Amino acid sequence: QNVEGKRIPFGFRKRTLPHFIKDDYGPESRGFVENSYLAGLTPSEFFFHAMGGREGLIDTAVKTAETGYIQRRLIKAMESVMVHYDGTVRNSVGQLIQLRYGEDGLCGETVEFQTLPTIKLSNKAFEKRFR
Repeated sequence: QNVEGKRIPFGFRKRTLPHFIKDDYGPESRGFVENSYLAGLTPSEFFFHAMGGREGLIDTAVKTAETGYIQRRLIKAMESVMVHYDGTVRNSVGQLIQLRYGEDGLCGETVEFQTLPTIKLSNKAFEKRFR
């Protein structure tokens, strides 16, 4: 396991856990998990696994909060922007943001459900017809 991108640090009088000897740099004492959940973890492996899992859980919570805050700021910045009848995108004071909505003037919801005619030929027939 790792915490903050490194092996488990010494924290308790130059040990990772109280039942390891001082300055022990062996794989077991520095967080190496040899067994699986199915085979059964030793108490130290379980503790180290929990340390890594806790860090992942905290990272997920922090990232969720950060992205939510970024989304809120973006929405607040864009709340006065709208598409006018002439197809331009302007803010509440009439400043031009974009000449055509979506750069091409097409509505994304409508475009998504359009049928496009395709050429249904085998490779051989395609080469014969278009070469």
